[in-house]
Amino acid sequence: MRAPRFSVVMYLPDSRGIAGQSVRSWTEQRDFARDRFELLVMANGSEPETEAQIPPLLSGNDRLLCYCGAARTELFDRGVRAARGEFVILTESHSPAEPDFLDKMDQFLQSSSLDAACCNALPMCSGALSRLDAKCFEEGFQQYRRPEDWRKVNIHGFALRRSVYLKIGGLNPRYGTFAEMVLAAELWRCGYRPGFAEAPTVRHKFAASVRVANEFHRDAVAGEIRYHRDHPRGPRIEHTYLADGDSPWSDRELTWAAFTALWSERQRGGGQLLRHGWHAFKLGVREGRPGRAADLAAMVLSLAGCWLCGSRSARSKRLYLRFWASAARLARKRFLATEADRIPVEARVPVPVSYRIDDLLERDVLGFHLLEHWQGEPMRWTGRCAVVRLPRPECACQLILQTRGVGWPATERAPSFYIDGRRLPASAVSIEQDRIRLWVDGSAERCPLLLAVVCDPVKPESRGTDRRELGLPLFGIETVPLHAAPLRVAA
Repeated sequence: MRAPRFSVVMYLPDSRGIAGQSVRSWTEQRDFARDRFELLVMANGSEPETEAQIPPLLSGNDRLLCYCGAARTELFDRGVRAARGEFVILTESHSPAEPDFLDKMDQFLQSSSLDAACCNALPMCSGALSRLDAKCFEEGFQQYRRPEDWRKVNIHGFALRRSVYLKIGGLNPRYGTFAEMVLAAELWRCGYRPGFAEAPTVRHKFAASVRVANEFHRDAVAGEIRYHRDHPRGPRIEHTYLADGDSPWSDRELTWAAFTALWSERQRGGGQLLRHGWHAFKLGVREGRPGRAADLAAMVLSLAGCWLCGSRSARSKRLYLRFWASAARLARKRFLATEADRIPVEARVPVPVSYRIDDLLERDVLGFHLLEHWQGEPMRWTGRCAVVRLPRPECACQLILQTRGVGWPATERAPSFYIDGRRLPASAVSIEQDRIRLWVDGSAERCPLLLAVVCDPVKPESRGTDRRELGLPLFGIETVPLHAAPLRVAA
């Protein structure tokens, strides 16, 4: 049997009352032979009444596939792998297609010789809030469909050659909705340039509510955080579902690591102990239950303000954007509170690996002075207490802190080093002329690794006009497996 030209893979849950209309929009396509396409409707058992309506609407090679409990991205991935068509079209059950969609898409793909394309999407709105949702989407989508923009994997309607999907790995269910951006970036990285097909059109039914926003961000934000934890050294995805100013990690990790180290070194801590303690308390309130309650209240109030102002005022749009930002913040805090410390072992990195000081992102360091150069090499001084967040090595190893022989004044006490809040004993630390070696146990499963250093810094008055408190000079960090590291010889 000849393989069909298209396999339409439809995500059935969240049908918004128009699943039957959407299925018929595909099975009743005009000007395109019925044996040249198949429809795969992907269900997970969450809407049994809707699923029961589907089989009578199918014919020929169409299929209803149910994977109980499977999430959206997993259903799409399973559908593509079960498909037989040359091209797959990813779509949703609340996005009915125009009657000539397949004919128009076929013409576009033949004339352009492209391997992927997103389609036009017209809004279906049932109220002021859904009109606001559609308006915000359209403003973003206008940027995405520019030829130079890589973000064209839009699941309202997206066509992709199936062999290309399988070649680059497809949608990873672990990353939820964020997997669509990962797929788009991977297509671009591998040299595929999806186009925008204006003629083939779907009609997308927009819905705006606290529930819809929470479900969307719960999936997208969790997937984004998992992706960044799994790929600490890239490739980075230059798109985020997080609110402005938020990062995929919790600032509490760095602050608590600094506070724990300073508390153990109370005589060295001074005013920094109080400062880090106060900052840790504020972060605990902001990212804990009080902060999550405040975000939920902001969502409800913003949405109520949108409803009162109507969909046409500029104020309502600002309120709606605030609503989505609050939903993203709430999703991030919920994830960090429940799953941040249960990232699986695949988030670890193999050793050996080397990090230059300018490789470390600002969100992964605390207590460092600004980047400077010494003999052409980038370096940074620590302050009295500094913390670095690193990907967890996959085995026991040495952490080698490169100091390059830049002298720092001898003090009465040697620097202290902490891994995940636990002080390393003197037997696990070797301070050499151009480096410091730390022996790190590989048994811990927590990810990432938090390295804190506490030292007696240079007194400001001892360096003339330089008023900084300078601790250790750091050029980079290496991880070396213990079997490749020099053995310690007892004196």
